[in-house]
Amino acid sequence: MLVYWLSFYFIKNSEVIMGTFGYSMMAVVASLAMILILVSNIF
Repeated sequence: MLVYWLSFYFIKNSEVIMGTFGYSMMAVVASLAMILILVSNIF
């Protein structure tokens, strides 16, 4: 029973960690795309 709760806890934590990581990656990709668009507009 303890192992079950520990695994459930870790799965929930990894879900949260992956969610925040995904959001930060999306923000980085979006900022890179905006920089590329600005550079292509300048040149």
